[in-house]
Amino acid sequence: VQRLQEQVTQERSGHRAEIEKLSSLKKRVQDPGFDVSALTDFFVDSVGRSLAEKGSEIQLQLLDSSNHSQKELKRLETTLQKQRELILDHVDKRVSFLQEQWESDGVTLARLQARALELIKNEQKLTAEQINEIGSGMGHLPQKWRLENQIKLKRDFALQMMDGITQLTESKILEHQFFRVESRLVDIPYAPPYPTTIDPIFISIFSGLLGGVLCLGFLLLRMPLPVTAHFFEEQQCRFARRWERDYFQTLAYGVPIDRSVTLFAQGGKDGGAKELAHLLAERGLKLLLVEIGLEEGSQEIEEGFFCLAREQNSETLNGPAFFAKLDLWKKSFDVVLLSSPWRVSQCIHSPLKDHCSALLVYVENETATEMKPLLQDARTFFILES
Repeated sequence: VQRLQEQVTQERSGHRAEIEKLSSLKKRVQDPGFDVSALTDFFVDSVGRSLAEKGSEIQLQLLDSSNHSQKELKRLETTLQKQRELILDHVDKRVSFLQEQWESDGVTLARLQARALELIKNEQKLTAEQINEIGSGMGHLPQKWRLENQIKLKRDFALQMMDGITQLTESKILEHQFFRVESRLVDIPYAPPYPTTIDPIFISIFSGLLGGVLCLGFLLLRMPLPVTAHFFEEQQCRFARRWERDYFQTLAYGVPIDRSVTLFAQGGKDGGAKELAHLLAERGLKLLLVEIGLEEGSQEIEEGFFCLAREQNSETLNGPAFFAKLDLWKKSFDVVLLSSPWRVSQCIHSPLKDHCSALLVYVENETATEMKPLLQDARTFFILES
């Protein structure tokens, strides 16, 4: 009720403030020199705003007297005066509406105050009833306290008696045990004539488990670990991380420009050879993309470069005919990008890498021993998969 009362009081104050504002506005609108366009931002309702906008348009037309005749100007003045009267009529209606709202809020406020007073009286009545109940209950407390104290005294007395009986019983038992210990002879221990042997099955099982654990630890220590980015940094090799957003830009600007052949070994994955080709083509390079491992003879023209597919045949790729075509492509294109699904081992043993000026190699789980020939090759650019 208090929250509703505050809300109604706030609305009532807002209505009264708006009534005062509209009353002062009515006096200003009656002035012939008042600018009607100033009312555009004053009215919050759509009707008043439309009347103000229309009056502003008429007033602007009156200001442009050079393009209107005297008859039109007189007609515009009459229209503007009627528009002022409409605005005044709208203000009067708005004031009367707000006055009714203000009076209605007063009635609502009075009802809320009466309801709040009624609730306060009910609360007082309930509080008086609770006080009477507490007073009637307090009359029985002395009798309850007396009974409670008697029960506590009986309980304490019973506990003391049980404690005394327990101590007396324990002392009697201890005295009897001490008498038996003092009267008993001390047993002299003798060592057995033969030593006990350990079970050979237990020794065999324990030895086998210990040997297995030692062998497993030795194998784990000797097992080579996959290379990481820290390893490439120590070897001062060029590399990029596949999960980085701009690693394609790093590859695109790391490829030499002068009639180069680049071997892109994707490691059995979709390495994004066409994305790299698009970035190289955006640099203004004339590029040929040869996808090794697809059906031979299929070719297409991508945006900015040519795309050619060849079968993965070792005799065809390592033969002199393919190397002759490769030399011809080097003369016709700025960059020849050979995309293949090879892994590191296939790239190392392929004679095709000797005819390339750059090698882009995917590295996933390879060790340093497997990659030793490529680590010593300055043409290699590594791409870390994980």
